[in-house]
Amino acid sequence: MLFRTRRPMRGIDMTHMHRHIYAMKRTSLFLDESVLEALEAEAGRRGVSLASLVREALAAYVANPGGRMPLPSITGQFASGHADTSARVDELLWSDPHA
Repeated sequence: MLFRTRRPMRGIDMTHMHRHIYAMKRTSLFLDESVLEALEAEAGRRGVSLASLVREALAAYVANPGGRMPLPSITGQFASGHADTSARVDELLWSDPHA
């Protein structure tokens, strides 16, 4: 029989939660204090546990190896007519267009 608490936590069915916790493995992480504080603040803002936020972040990281986001659908849809645009990116982006 699964463990049941006397008080539900924020409307969560604890039976369901404990069923999933038993399928997980416990681990330890060593985090910089600033990272831990940022994670705790974000978990508090979302109203979720730190562990839940870390699981979500790690699942997203594993689902997208290398951190590469898919290119927007607009990519490659337009041509400037110039072959050297990428070589001149700093000049084009940071120069005064009215000079």
